[in-house]
Amino acid sequence: MVLQAFVELGWIGGWALAAMILLAIIQLWRPSRHSSEERFVLCSLVYVVMIQMAHGSLSHSALLFLFLGYAGRIYEDSFYHG
Repeated sequence: MVLQAFVELGWIGGWALAAMILLAIIQLWRPSRHSSEERFVLCSLVYVVMIQMAHGSLSHSALLFLFLGYAGRIYEDSFYHG
């Protein structure tokens, strides 16, 4: 899927998608030890990324972008609310 992003969107789009995925996983790693919601989002995001790497296409990646957005919301909540 990331390789497909490089082909369809160019270098900038491919690197941007890879960075979004990696940053979301890194930002969820530490809080997932303490909260079941963060653990659920981290596990779901990793699962969806692995499935998308094997069988996905960018046009059918709604779950990937859903969990990336959910990870962003969790990071924003933890950033502003301690």
